[in-house]
Amino acid sequence: MTVTDASPTHIIARELHAWSALAKHQAALSRQRRPHHMMGHRISTHRGRGLEFAEVRAYQPGDDIRSIDWRVTARKGKTHTRLYHEEREQPVSIVCDLRSSMAFGSQVRFKSVLAAHIAALCGWLACYSGNRVGFVLLTNQGIHSQKPMMRERAVDFLIQSLERADPTRMTNDNDTVAGMDELVRQLSLSTRPGYRILLISDFPDWQALAPLSGLKANRDIAVLHCHDQLDEQLPPAGEYVITNGRQKAVIHSGNRQQRQRYQQLYAERIAHLKTISGYQHYFSFPTHISRENLLQYVGEIMA
Repeated sequence: MTVTDASPTHIIARELHAWSALAKHQAALSRQRRPHHMMGHRISTHRGRGLEFAEVRAYQPGDDIRSIDWRVTARKGKTHTRLYHEEREQPVSIVCDLRSSMAFGSQVRFKSVLAAHIAALCGWLACYSGNRVGFVLLTNQGIHSQKPMMRERAVDFLIQSLERADPTRMTNDNDTVAGMDELVRQLSLSTRPGYRILLISDFPDWQALAPLSGLKANRDIAVLHCHDQLDEQLPPAGEYVITNGRQKAVIHSGNRQQRQRYQQLYAERIAHLKTISGYQHYFSFPTHISRENLLQYVGEIMA
């Protein structure tokens, strides 16, 4: 099955499952390109999937004496060290915002649909790289989470949860809508040092992300920003009707000061997100991104 956005406004599980084959191929290519890091200078205390023998070479100053191959040393009369490839398993926590603000898009698809595709693709790539996959969903009904699990069942559960949490299907008639401040508190409790955290959102309450700085010291945090053209700037001066599928409203975009302030606030949001993520861990996803570019971009992030 090919990956298509059959519904630009609704999250469809079968569309998210369709990324599986492409992600498996992408993960295989990434493994082929990835350089092998030789072990031998020191013994790592990192609990991973073990060490794979690579080769024996002459001892070099600084090598850990526990890596010395005594048989080769005795045979050749010169100290030799055994080298290993190390494969490390890194738990991945995919955080996906599916609150009401994500159910919007003026080009190609809703931000919620884009976020779900990014989350599923990240899940498949992490899975096929041998990592455990967990998730945290921010929804109109609160926060839903799952601890990292191995194999495809982890991504299957993620996809089922994404479809159920689709903001176009969920009502917002209570006071349980989660905020970024609550999310950061939960991440500090539910993740451990060494985790990789992928934050997927349009970040309307970006000011609440400041405490993330405390988690960056021992967790790998990336910001995946979903945005629409109308998030960046208001449309040309005029009156526009907008709808969430149930209600309609009219916006006026002719006030010059209002337009400038709107753009200024968005620029502040971007600057803050880049600062929080450390710039090199900030990634921008417009709603009009093509499927081919989406696969390539997420593949580079997860490599």
